[in-house]
Amino acid sequence: MREKWEQASESSYVEIEGNQIVSLEREKGKHFSYRVQSGDFMGIHYLSNRLDDETGFAIAMKQLKEKPRWYPFAPETGKRSRNLTKTLPTDGELLELARECLDGLKKDYPQFLFVEGAFGTEREWEHWTNDAGMDFVNADGKVRFGLTFKHRESFDDYDGWFGCDYRTFDKNRFYRMADFFLGSFERVVKLPEELFIALPYCELMSPFHNGLHAESLIKGTSMFSGHIGEKLFSESFTLMDDVSDGACLFTPFWDGEGCVRADDRRIFIENGILLNGYADKRISKQYDVPHTAGAVANYLGLPAAGCQNLRISEDAKTLKELLGGRICVLPILTDGGGFDDRGCFTQPVQFALLYDGERVLGRLPQFTITSNLFDMFGKDFVGTCEEHPFGSDAMVLFKAHRC
Repeated sequence: MREKWEQASESSYVEIEGNQIVSLEREKGKHFSYRVQSGDFMGIHYLSNRLDDETGFAIAMKQLKEKPRWYPFAPETGKRSRNLTKTLPTDGELLELARECLDGLKKDYPQFLFVEGAFGTEREWEHWTNDAGMDFVNADGKVRFGLTFKHRESFDDYDGWFGCDYRTFDKNRFYRMADFFLGSFERVVKLPEELFIALPYCELMSPFHNGLHAESLIKGTSMFSGHIGEKLFSESFTLMDDVSDGACLFTPFWDGEGCVRADDRRIFIENGILLNGYADKRISKQYDVPHTAGAVANYLGLPAAGCQNLRISEDAKTLKELLGGRICVLPILTDGGGFDDRGCFTQPVQFALLYDGERVLGRLPQFTITSNLFDMFGKDFVGTCEEHPFGSDAMVLFKAHRC
């Protein structure tokens, strides 16, 4: 059985330094992984430039004979194609877009220096085929920007950063985001006594990536070991691996072994109850646990257990509705900290904004957040919302403490 994975990507970036456009950079790349399977063993050849297929498969066959890799699982089948790419600007349009946005910022916020940053476009296409009938295609594209800024009277190298990924760039949304960050920077306010934190929840997923590994759960090395079937979190907390169209950016709908879920989702924690961990074919067979299409690709070698896109189920509420008249803190610039192996969370915050759900009330002094995973998504969990006040990531709102 022969199998081929190929990926093509291209990107363009308008680089910015010291309030000036300094360059337009372009990159293109192609990657190929050729695989030959015989019985329970596989040979793999990976390269990052073009090679004719017969030569690629011949080298993979040589690898099968000289360095066979044990993989006693049948290949996947099926056909599916997904293209989520919207219309992206050309290089000329991207350069003009960056120039217009930067000129607008310099005019509206002359007290700031835009130290470095970029406006860019990225496209990616993946194709996976095999002799068993698999033919999968996934394509996506985005416009990305990010700008690091400093106040002209600041003694720091930089004071903050803002940026976002969009499939379709919206200049009005860009200016609203800039005003969100820059318009209130000079208005310093006090940290509230009751501390509600709103963060993009992608920044809080590392304990679940580590702790939901089915092998770790079974061996007792996960903080969740021995608790399958128990209610560990809030009733309103549901966690899933989600590769559906609306949840993904540059993530294919198949897992690292070519498996596709019927509805593109797999729930691991439902209404606070731990259901199971993620398992690829090897772990499922070895430990007799459910196979969850839980593998990430390794195109230089065999796949391994992992999650593609962990997501918390969102409430049908805005951040303002979740706040219910309260105010929250939006950490923007953080450095160091995070979760330890027991789930304790400490996060130093260098730049944060105070927000009431509609307006930025001001910039906060530096402080440190403390919490732990089970409180954050348990008794202190308020909810999640798809709406982000200044970006594109969904938000989680929880109560925390100041160190």
